[in-house]
Amino acid sequence: AERNALVDQATALSSLACTLGWLFSYPTTTVAVEATSLEFVARCYVLMEEVSTGSSSLLGDGVCRCASKGGEASVRAAELRREHTRLFLVPFRPVSLEGSKWVKERTLLARKRGERFAVEQEYRSRGIARKPGSSAPCDHLSCELDYVSFLAAAEARALEDGSMSLALELKQERGRFMRDHLRDLALGVSTRVRQLSANPHLTFHARLLAA
Repeated sequence: AERNALVDQATALSSLACTLGWLFSYPTTTVAVEATSLEFVARCYVLMEEVSTGSSSLLGDGVCRCASKGGEASVRAAELRREHTRLFLVPFRPVSLEGSKWVKERTLLARKRGERFAVEQEYRSRGIARKPGSSAPCDHLSCELDYVSFLAAAEARALEDGSMSLALELKQERGRFMRDHLRDLALGVSTRVRQLSANPHLTFHARLLAA
């Protein structure tokens, strides 16, 4: 029973990190429609609770604000996409999604070669390379969240197979990566978005990052 609970927790974390990864990529209209639906908000709330009991309380009044937004799905989606453009894409954008802007020399390799290089080496240690044609830097928030999702999914598979030592190794690697690279990036982006945006859905997504 305990192992099943650990599998469920790692699987939920993988799903949540993957979801956040595509939320902080530029959303297509289809993605934006889904990301501003009440069903999506409720699903994220459940995932948070599965990752850590009680952690969903950290979402504060974000769920209620999303619920009170209402309106046509297409309008909500368009507003979310405009806010992404304003905060993350325009020249001199107010919020950077790149780790090198937020994380300052937490590791020896980052001090010697820079944060982006250090993150890329983390991926390479697991045999992961950027997709051909991808323009996102490897220290982009969505890329780092995808990596955490990958590690958590691998941990869940190891637990299911009874490979407890491998599962522990993956959990420790995930924790170290989050400490050394993702945490300051996620908290920085979350705080800045909540300072600058009044869009209830984007601020809800930012709360998920901080939680």
